[in-house]
Amino acid sequence: MKLMANKTMTKDELYSAIEAAIIRWNLDGTKTAGSLTRQIMLIIKHYEMEKDVIEELAERIGKEIDSQIVNELVKIAKHQDNG
Repeated sequence: MKLMANKTMTKDELYSAIEAAIIRWNLDGTKTAGSLTRQIMLIIKHYEMEKDVIEELAERIGKEIDSQIVNELVKIAKHQDNG
């Protein structure tokens, strides 16, 4: 199973990765259903970890942008009071 490094997996790519795992499992004919389940769980775990990282980064960036906006508004207000 090849997971994409340094690239966020979309829902379509998640679907395709699971579908490919099922096709490979079906063609192999020697692996158990448990092996397919474990492979699918790894794919889903990878997707969820990416999603969690992105959400955390978005939250951090949002907070940073919010604080920058507040600082700029304070500067503008001070400038208007002095002007």
